[in-house]
Amino acid sequence: MAAVVCLLLYTGFDASKLRQSQGLGFAASYASSYSFSSETPSVPLDPVAQPGWIEGDTWVSANPEAPMHNWIRRIMDKEEGPDMDWMRNKTILVLGDSVVRDWIWRLCDNFIHGPREMVHLDPSKGDSEKTTGWLCTHPTYNLRIINGFIYGMTNYSRYPTDSPLISQEWPSPPWSFEDRMPELVEQYAGYEPDMIIANSGAWDFKFMYRRDLLENRKAIDVEPEERHEYGERLRGFLGMLRAAYPTKKVAFLLMHPFRANDLDAKFFWARGLANHRPDLDVNFDGQPDRSIEEKLPHLFSRRRVAQMASTYRLVAQQENMDTLDYWKIAEATEPDSFIRPGDAIHPADMPSIRIMLDFLMEKLYRWETYGV
Repeated sequence: MAAVVCLLLYTGFDASKLRQSQGLGFAASYASSYSFSSETPSVPLDPVAQPGWIEGDTWVSANPEAPMHNWIRRIMDKEEGPDMDWMRNKTILVLGDSVVRDWIWRLCDNFIHGPREMVHLDPSKGDSEKTTGWLCTHPTYNLRIINGFIYGMTNYSRYPTDSPLISQEWPSPPWSFEDRMPELVEQYAGYEPDMIIANSGAWDFKFMYRRDLLENRKAIDVEPEERHEYGERLRGFLGMLRAAYPTKKVAFLLMHPFRANDLDAKFFWARGLANHRPDLDVNFDGQPDRSIEEKLPHLFSRRRVAQMASTYRLVAQQENMDTLDYWKIAEATEPDSFIRPGDAIHPADMPSIRIMLDFLMEKLYRWETYGV
């Protein structure tokens, strides 16, 4: 049977038990008891974990004892031979937002020019991105990557489904991961992932921004209490992933720096709130009134993003969760080249996504070859 590398995949896990587990308490118990395999002398150092720099479109590990394999170039060249057998008939599941969805689009459309298809997770809800997944298959190796959508770590259960804060901008509930994860496990029951990667970031900031806009807040920082809550929710989410896929490779994509010049995102994400903030022209048609910028809450300031990113990084370390790190790619790129032009959120195809796909393949290689 073809194996599947997915960020969320069915492994015989009883989703009904996941629902009955009361979320964080159940998940945290798994997280605290899980021990991630440490490297031994027989296992080579992880090149993805090393410092380094960018040459052209590739990552160079600063540690000569841990070189990159440049798997994406070899995949693009459709290289044959026993060195490539580890990736045959494997599946990767990526669970998260459009940042990880972009991996699939770019891999198929830009790098291997292979088939990309939409998978309907819930045909009754139409073609919403939140109820469909994208599947990319490499024709030479039958290597598959598929995505499932989650809305970050925010606890949406505190808000009614008709709340103006979320109802117009968060399609296809449930929104909280405690409720969404069991659905995803069931929806992907036909896949057997070898690796699961998850991320959280932009939707958490979107929620905080819309809340601050409604409540007329303008905090420079993400407050310590809120950072703690998000960190503990991530801890529970990581435990839930491990509970759902106890024999699979699970890793977390750390948050990356967004573009601080985020005014367009602020206007776009303020849609539907005009009646609640009549002092602001936030329900614009055409060009927004940029004179109100000073009245808008903070969104992607580097300080706020660093606060949340460091919170998630610390929790991942405490839980011995393997990670992928976009931030060091951003630090190694030329100014304004990490994020896609005209965008505030999504990393650029080159070199950002190209290098991250190399990181992704290194993680799969180490799992299939060394079990770490």
